[in-house]
Amino acid sequence: MVLHANGCTIVNLIIMIRPEDIRIQTLSESVPDYLIRIDRDGNYLDFKSNGNDLFPQQGSIIGKNIREVLPAAFAEKLQKKIIQTLDTGELQEAEFNFGLASDNNLILNALFIREHENEVLIIIRDITKFKKAEQALADAYAEQRALMDANTDGLIFVDNNGVIIDSNEINAAFFGLSLSDFVGKSLFDMYSSFFSDEYNEFIKEEVFKKGRALKSETTLNNKWYEYAIHPIVNDRNIVEKALVIARNITEKKDTLFRLEKALKENRENSVFLENLINNFPDVIGIHDTEHRIIRYNKAGYEFFQTTPEEINGKLYDELRHQNEFCEHSAVLFTLETKKPGETECFDEKKNRWFMTHTYPIFDENGVMKQIIEHIHDITQIKNIEAALRESEMRYKELFNSSAGGILIGSPDGKIVQLNTTFLTMTGYTAKELIGQNFSNKLFTEESLKKTPFQTELIKQGKTVTSRRTIIAADGRLIHVEMHSRILPDGSYHTIFYDISERLEAEEKIIQQNDQLSKINIEKDKFFSIIAHDLRSPFTSFLGLTEMMADEFDSLNQDEIRLISSELKKSAVNLYSLLENLLEWSMVQRNIKPFRPRELNLLSTVDRSSETILEIALKKHIRVVMDISEEIKVMADEPMLETIFRNLLSNAVKFTSHGGLIMLLSDNNDNGMVEIKVIDNGIGIPDEMMETLFSITGRNNRPGTAGEPSTGLGLPICKEFIEKNGGKISVKSTPGKGSIFSFTLPKA
Repeated sequence: MVLHANGCTIVNLIIMIRPEDIRIQTLSESVPDYLIRIDRDGNYLDFKSNGNDLFPQQGSIIGKNIREVLPAAFAEKLQKKIIQTLDTGELQEAEFNFGLASDNNLILNALFIREHENEVLIIIRDITKFKKAEQALADAYAEQRALMDANTDGLIFVDNNGVIIDSNEINAAFFGLSLSDFVGKSLFDMYSSFFSDEYNEFIKEEVFKKGRALKSETTLNNKWYEYAIHPIVNDRNIVEKALVIARNITEKKDTLFRLEKALKENRENSVFLENLINNFPDVIGIHDTEHRIIRYNKAGYEFFQTTPEEINGKLYDELRHQNEFCEHSAVLFTLETKKPGETECFDEKKNRWFMTHTYPIFDENGVMKQIIEHIHDITQIKNIEAALRESEMRYKELFNSSAGGILIGSPDGKIVQLNTTFLTMTGYTAKELIGQNFSNKLFTEESLKKTPFQTELIKQGKTVTSRRTIIAADGRLIHVEMHSRILPDGSYHTIFYDISERLEAEEKIIQQNDQLSKINIEKDKFFSIIAHDLRSPFTSFLGLTEMMADEFDSLNQDEIRLISSELKKSAVNLYSLLENLLEWSMVQRNIKPFRPRELNLLSTVDRSSETILEIALKKHIRVVMDISEEIKVMADEPMLETIFRNLLSNAVKFTSHGGLIMLLSDNNDNGMVEIKVIDNGIGIPDEMMETLFSITGRNNRPGTAGEPSTGLGLPICKEFIEKNGGKISVKSTPGKGSIFSFTLPKA
């Protein structure tokens, strides 16, 4: 699309380009995707795209209606928002979701800002990738939850302080708690019966500092549990959390206990013993202290694909070598140490994982007589662990690579998880925020009062978009846009986007709107001056010249002198008006040269006042200058001369015959020079004071001798004084005179 500047040519000299076209061009460099200015009826006034157009057209769309360019449903939604924005005057926001020809779903976020009574500025950005990332994160999290909750073993994720950051339902149910109540508690406190203070420190040292996995067994509520603690490292190879897996092994322990008891006390008959071990699904073996195999149960012979006759009396090393089962033997460990052993192995032939436990059997004198070997298939558990790790890594990668900061909160509003983007954005550490209430530390009170949490809408399954202000760790205020939704487990999922730059752009839009309104008013005034004030002197001038041309032979000398005098007045007025118009035009277009240098104030006043003093002399006005020859200012010389010329000219113009004008100067303590132009003329009416320095006011009243006025002199003085680093003010009493004071930097 191409922006066309609408304009007109006046006297073949001045070409006006609409300010809106310039603003749209400027905004498009700072605000992404699309900028559209549109009226109440849906007609395009301006359009700018930083990328490919959604619905390309032949030629410009300026002047077309949105119903001609956009799909009907999309156009109707836009139209409703446009009318709502114009009627309420409030900023509106909407998301639009529709499919393209490429079968891709496109999601757009649109902001609607009222510019004028009948115009709306629409800022559109493509948020498709953010929405897809948000959905991918939700899917990955849901997948992880499903894997965890489907597992019959207890799974708990803890941070390096032992605080529970996630778990499956089975652990919370064990304590009669909901998952949200369970998360956030200390693992060591919940399982204090077998986690002593010394063991807690041991876990922190081994798992979180050295990155080693721990495995052990314990009893809880008269049941046996086997548990393992696996460290999980982050991108910097630092252990920031761990996975605890607990498995109920009470049945296995009971069986082994009865087997050991039967062997030790010899009170069970052989039939019972045979049935007991042969009906057990895991491999059970018995070895002597010479490392020879006494026997296996039925599952053991099937596992090693052998018979009692083939292995009876063989060394265990022969069987192990023959089957290439495990590199490290738990049996050897128990044989050497007389302690229970444990080995985890992968059988490549069977493509299965197995856990081997060995237990020494002692006689009444404490002499080890036999070793019981128990081999358990843990492939399913290993696969679940691997799937959990893979899901965790995928989830973590998506979670931390998101363009937006992500925060997950428990149903009761406590923070349980944050991504790297959020921590980088705010400067906090995870330790500072996890476990804190969602609203306690993050948001300013003002933003919470302005936009309270819409918990009920979120609980209804809706994604709620809101804006708030976050207090960063270093005290900075970050303006964010929040997209909050509820996850299947009842926790809250919120994505934060830093919109500080966008809000600055919106603030600039509002400021530029105000400036444009002022510029439009001044532009209208400018054209009014050209149309009226410039036309009237020309009409008078042309009338006089026509009279002289047509009636010159019949005019006497006094009449010619009078007409010539009037012609001079008209010419002087026209010249003054054109000079002021050109000065004003250059200032507004920012092309007026500005070269400040050291100037002698008195010399500048003398040069500027020569012509004006002649006029004052004719009106018998006394001009007194009390300006030290030593005062020097830092200013642009042509601008300073224009300032004095206009202020002195006004003083003479509005001072009556025989009046007094004074020019005073003085050095201020703040490095400025103050200049005052004082007259005892007719003064300024109260109704003119508010618009005295603005082109919007009609302040071109005639002087005391009928002198014409353009109304542009004082606005130009204000522009030039401020350009040079000073300020101007006025005090006036109608009928008594005026005092114009302005300052300039001292050289």
